[in-house]
Amino acid sequence: MRKLEKERQIKVNWSPGNNSATVEYNGERSDSWQTRCLEAVQSFLNMFGKCDLPVHKEIWKDVENQLQSICDSLSEDPPFLKCVKGQYTLRIVASRSNIEQHKKGLETKIAEMYKEATFKRETISNVSNSHLFLMKTTKFCERELREKCPEVVVAIDEKKLEIRLEGPKEQVQIAVQEIKYRHQTTAKKKMTIDPDVFKILDTKETKDAIVQALREQRIEAVTTFWSSQQSVEVLGSSNEHAERASEVVSGMVAKDKIIMKEKYLSLMETESWSAYCEKVVKKTKVNFCKHSSGDLWIIGLKSNVSSAIRKLQHYLDNNAESEEEFKCPSSDIKEYLLRFAKNDIEKYSVKVRNGDDNLTLYLSGRDEGLTKAADLIEELSKDVVVQNIKFKQPGLRKLYESGDFEGQLKKVEDQEKCFIRVEKIDYGTVGSVGATLTSNSATASVKVDSSSLVTLTGTGSLATSLGHNISWKPGDITKEQVRRKSMLLCS
Repeated sequence: MRKLEKERQIKVNWSPGNNSATVEYNGERSDSWQTRCLEAVQSFLNMFGKCDLPVHKEIWKDVENQLQSICDSLSEDPPFLKCVKGQYTLRIVASRSNIEQHKKGLETKIAEMYKEATFKRETISNVSNSHLFLMKTTKFCERELREKCPEVVVAIDEKKLEIRLEGPKEQVQIAVQEIKYRHQTTAKKKMTIDPDVFKILDTKETKDAIVQALREQRIEAVTTFWSSQQSVEVLGSSNEHAERASEVVSGMVAKDKIIMKEKYLSLMETESWSAYCEKVVKKTKVNFCKHSSGDLWIIGLKSNVSSAIRKLQHYLDNNAESEEEFKCPSSDIKEYLLRFAKNDIEKYSVKVRNGDDNLTLYLSGRDEGLTKAADLIEELSKDVVVQNIKFKQPGLRKLYESGDFEGQLKKVEDQEKCFIRVEKIDYGTVGSVGATLTSNSATASVKVDSSSLVTLTGTGSLATSLGHNISWKPGDITKEQVRRKSMLLCS
């Protein structure tokens, strides 16, 4: 303006009160001096523009009171600001080149004042850690709260157990109501757990598996483990979710047993069993617990327990030895099996032990070998043939006493792979001798037929029904002198 006054040799006096201006001309007068003065003033006025900016009613008083400071904060060349009363409008007057810039700056300033005036901070204290964790896990703030209160900022402080909210007053109030309602509608379920099972539940692997299962099944719930009480607390967004989460926890860990058998006991005392158990534990992450009943309990994740039991049961069944009793059809067959079938039976890693009576054999070994050995013994027992051979021959007693008879029998047994049994002989009798012999997987026996034997004692004689005289006396018959037509009998 000063530049314009100097160039046009004028002086402009403004009268804001009545929206007018007086122009004094100091140059040489002419017919057009008035027109030139008006043109000069008008050209100056055309350099400026104005715009109106609405102001929220809630902050109108604050804007009026802080108008000058608002104006000074806009720029070094601030615009002219005026409050249009009754309209809640702020008028901006500035050079046309700067008016948009001033308008944007003023809008930002008014928005800040409105936010400050309507902004609210609120803290919800004494919130349990499980409720905070449930809110984070279910993303309650990011989903449900964000839809209803998009401008509210929520901060969950797990150390101080509080929820801090800030944002527009009305939205903050809504958010607080939603959080409190969510807190009231949650459902809690406490589960008392078997101590052995709790040890598995209270591990990182199991906890991660539970979280994963809840997520996959879209269950809105969290779990808290209380070691002192051996219990699990389930907190769900509703009764339904809490119940479903409890089922997940209950079904996550299994406790099953291997029924102990007598044949397992000796194997379970070995280093090989201990080493195998360590291998299974390392791979399946299960725990072992031996109860007073003797049964071995396995506790762990359900899938791991099934796998561990299969491995352990297979190891026990394939490595444990047991003893079974086998009754032979006869004592002869038992003797034959002991002498000639023992090596074939032991090929199945089965040991054969003689029983206390004439019929019993004891087999010890693994189940598979015992089954095969028992089948073999059964088959051999059925195939054995028994044959009796009767002998009537003078001098049998002498031959038996000499020891040569047993030797000859032993040769026959070894050559023919048969068992020959000689029945007890009464050396004080004479008569017929009977025997039975078999070969090729058979048994044989030699026995004395004593049905018609006569006992000879002292010195004496007798006559037969055919008229023959028989006399006897103690002594060596080979040294006796006899008459012709006489027969010497040796008893």
